[in-house]
Amino acid sequence: QTFDFAGLQSALTDNTTVIMLQPGPNDYSLATQHLPESQVVQGMITLISYFAPLPSEQLQLPGVAYWLPPMAASPFNGPAARRNDIVTTFKKSNMDATVKTNLRQMAPYPTAALMTFLTALEASDWSFAKLKQNRSLQLEMIKAQQQAFNAIAKETNTRAPFWKHLIMPWLLNLLLKIAPKVVPLDLETYFQVHFTKVKDQTK
Repeated sequence: QTFDFAGLQSALTDNTTVIMLQPGPNDYSLATQHLPESQVVQGMITLISYFAPLPSEQLQLPGVAYWLPPMAASPFNGPAARRNDIVTTFKKSNMDATVKTNLRQMAPYPTAALMTFLTALEASDWSFAKLKQNRSLQLEMIKAQQQAFNAIAKETNTRAPFWKHLIMPWLLNLLLKIAPKVVPLDLETYFQVHFTKVKDQTK
């Protein structure tokens, strides 16, 4: 597979900072093969946004809805001056941000957890209730997550995060019960609409 960076390269100036939010373990090395490493800042998406209304919502005025979860600062790392400028800009915009020096090594783990969860949720017709009732699917999802964590650890020569040992059916069921009550949007419908839309990209 080949990637065309020519258009982006032609648009860069010395003052341009490229913020990449792709969390794959090989994405940074791919980007810096074509873009100056001194201008690339890596980040991670911690917010939710979507074109509103969702099919289950009613709004007088459509637009882009967003939610900034509490205690979920957007992490960034890269060349210190550019990275710090990004963090400062986020904070001035009332979006929490932080420096995470090991971001490149740790970002693939929560992504692997999320992608395997979404696969199980899709197999449950995007229904939290159906996933809660299907213990065999939960166990298969957890097995897949642990396999992914082990593969990432070997590929990146890192240690998987401590919370990998906390992923168990009881915790999943607790989160599936609590999340719809604390998140200010229809989370099931959001997952279905958003991740169906980006399914080809995600694969």
